[in-house]
Amino acid sequence: MRLLRILSLVLLVVWATACGVGGSSTTSNSNQPYRFLIILPQTGAQAAFSVGQIGALKAAAKVINQKYGGIGGRMVQVESLDNGGDQAKTATLLQQRLSAPPAPDALFAWYGTELALAPITTQNKIFTLAATPPPQLNDPSKYPYFFSVLYGADSQAQGDCDYVKSKGYTKIGIIYSQAYLNIGDAMVTCAAKDGITAVPETYPATAVDLTAITQRFQAQNVQAVVGPAFGGAPLGYLIDAMKKLQWQVPIVVDWGGAGTPLPPNALNNPSVDLTVVSLKFVKYVPPDQQSDGLKAYIAALKAEIGVTAFTNGGPYSAIVWDSAFLTYTAAKLAGSTDPAKMAHAIEKSGVNCALCAEINTFDFSPTSHYPGIMPGDLVAFKFNCNTRIDNMIAC
Repeated sequence: MRLLRILSLVLLVVWATACGVGGSSTTSNSNQPYRFLIILPQTGAQAAFSVGQIGALKAAAKVINQKYGGIGGRMVQVESLDNGGDQAKTATLLQQRLSAPPAPDALFAWYGTELALAPITTQNKIFTLAATPPPQLNDPSKYPYFFSVLYGADSQAQGDCDYVKSKGYTKIGIIYSQAYLNIGDAMVTCAAKDGITAVPETYPATAVDLTAITQRFQAQNVQAVVGPAFGGAPLGYLIDAMKKLQWQVPIVVDWGGAGTPLPPNALNNPSVDLTVVSLKFVKYVPPDQQSDGLKAYIAALKAEIGVTAFTNGGPYSAIVWDSAFLTYTAAKLAGSTDPAKMAHAIEKSGVNCALCAEINTFDFSPTSHYPGIMPGDLVAFKFNCNTRIDNMIAC
């Protein structure tokens, strides 16, 4: 009987090992695809963005699979879910997806969904990437698998505030979407800290008329209007409203304004005083000055989605591309696709993401999973032509 019990125990251990019980994710999933999930609006007012985002992830997956043998030796498989532009649905969609295993290995958290998704991805040990996420998520002790591939919202907001101060503005209007609050909220906080009087206004993502908000800015006598993460369409509505009210003040936008096609009323229009405060990559880069990562991104994404869709994608698509390559880099450095090992492997200065299109060297640490903005990274420039990281149109 004792021998039978010992034999049963040995068989149980063998079964558990074979099934991956108690083993690392690398052991149990080594023959499985590396599932990379993105949840974003594929229908609704923001659907146009999704073509470039999903295309960038698929293009990156092809390059990683064909040239580098996948992530940790596992072929990358792209999955996408549609939240229809309703960010409140995103967490529910992820929970539903997790109820049908196998679970995704990595996820790109779409703008404004990070706070809802981070606790879920942490609990389920999903390697999670984001761009300009809120500062409260930069807590590796609480969210060990959460990394930003771009500066945090507070860093961009500080850049906006620094520009406002350099121009001597003491009272500004701040306008931002209710669907993307990160940088807008951070900008309001930054203005208060820096002694700038702010008049904040938010608008629904479906808004097509900003006249009422603009009228309130006019009544408050603001010296400039700042649009954190302000895209091309709302910029056009703001310019239309100013023209309707016969009121003109300088407009300041950041990388969001340079990341989408600008409306005709903003292009080469001397009456529109428009400044972009953003990272240098938003400006046109001549081919002979492009990094290998930027060249690879441009070529692969054009091939994946076509030139027209690529032109409309802007830097948003490059961020998703970079998420895939930072994930690949983490697994390569770790020698594993175990998310904990991957996270530890890149918690250091000088992480080289050679084929990332925007930031090629990341500085992470066990206390910070957001790359910091270095002096000189943020530049302010007049923006009177439609030129973006896609390098399709130069001034």
